[in-house]
Amino acid sequence: MIDMIEMIKKFNNWLGDHLAYGLSTMACFYIVFAICIFPLLIEKPQTLIGWVEYIIQSIFQGASLPVLGYVARSVGDKQERVIHQRHDMLIEELNKLRDDLDAAREENRQLHGLLKEIHQSVKH
Repeated sequence: MIDMIEMIKKFNNWLGDHLAYGLSTMACFYIVFAICIFPLLIEKPQTLIGWVEYIIQSIFQGASLPVLGYVARSVGDKQERVIHQRHDMLIEELNKLRDDLDAAREENRQLHGLLKEIHQSVKH
């Protein structure tokens, strides 16, 4: 039973990812736009109100979904690149700090050695 639920969840995630990607492409925009324009070949609105309703309901609502998805995906890609750049910069800085810390520890060890020598020479 649990395996079946997990399989359904995996399938839903796979399907959702592929649908979200497909619906957020410019190819989808062109297809939806063509489907929205096709009815004009058969019957055109006769009044200004009819044209406004047609444009809002068919073209604006239908064609805007893929465009909004495309924009959201491209913004997400840009943010992901920025996050990766910041991550790489932070890792580089962390590595520099580790090198500095290692050098400071070595210097500290050498200073302790010198202090021991000085204390031994003062005692004698």
